[in-house]
Amino acid sequence: MSALLLGFPVNFGIFVGRNFSPDKATGWLPDYRGGGGGHAMCGVGVAYDGRRWGVITANSWGERWGLDGFCIVPESYFKSSPFTDAWAVRGVVDPEGE
Repeated sequence: MSALLLGFPVNFGIFVGRNFSPDKATGWLPDYRGGGGGHAMCGVGVAYDGRRWGVITANSWGERWGLDGFCIVPESYFKSSPFTDAWAVRGVVDPEGE
């Protein structure tokens, strides 16, 4: 969470639930309800709607999915699903020094 709050993208793996379709108006995914398979996503920020927090996420399924390819993954996915891993990207090094 701290990497996102500092402005760094975070790649993470979660299990997508049976109801992995975000709300068309808000972009929030429904709470995790089990099932599904593994999926990698990229968190780019943090959202709070007054009662729960979530990760603003870019998905790899194109702009037709979610809100122009984005959604908000609610905290329930990180607390209830078999959340697997996450990596914060803090810098990139050019191997040729350019």
